[in-house]
Amino acid sequence: MKTLDGFQLYAFFRAGSRRVHAARHYIDTINVFPVPDGDTGTNLSSTLSGALAATVPGTSAASTMANLADAMETESRFSTEKLFQSRRI
Repeated sequence: MKTLDGFQLYAFFRAGSRRVHAARHYIDTINVFPVPDGDTGTNLSSTLSGALAATVPGTSAASTMANLADAMETESRFSTEKLFQSRRI
């Protein structure tokens, strides 16, 4: 492969997301920073799957990457909001 298009890039992220999802419980157990709360794998899996669901790949790797980055930022904010809501005293 000499060039990478948006569809291939998206497929790589989708494959990685599946690997993270499969290992999420293990990642939860090794989570120690910044707080050993045991949910990093779950949160990472949720962020990746949500970002992929919100992204439509295109022919351009650059535009697909930009769309994935924007979706990941949105998804990570959503995960953070859920975290704060669940831990309110």
